[in-house]
Amino acid sequence: MKRNTIFMLITSIILLYYGISGIVREFSRIGTDLIETEGRIVSIHEKAPAKGAALHPVVTFRDEAGNEITFTSKTGSSSYKNQVGEIVKVTYPSGYPEDAWIKYSLAKNLSPAIFIIAGSVLFAMWYSKAYKSS
Repeated sequence: MKRNTIFMLITSIILLYYGISGIVREFSRIGTDLIETEGRIVSIHEKAPAKGAALHPVVTFRDEAGNEITFTSKTGSSSYKNQVGEIVKVTYPSGYPEDAWIKYSLAKNLSPAIFIIAGSVLFAMWYSKAYKSS
């Protein structure tokens, strides 16, 4: 097998892994009691500046018991639009406010599907190249 076909195979597997794990993570939230509330962005944390910065908002909100909870969003972007002081929607499983996340628009929730589509296309290209020569 040529190097570029091996690269395509490995890349497609990685993309499919991230896509499928994202779908599994989303479906694992189904059936749990989710609490929706509002939080305020208190700062923007910059992660991995050497690799191209990803901006992750730090959000404070109050849970069901009235406790103030602060978390750093696991989802980051190099072009994060919200500013410190803005209000965002926060979702968390009932009883587990430390597992909170910012409720994003539909476009943000489609990222697992994008990984799956890209991985599938690359896998199909690899398959056709790998078995075309046989």
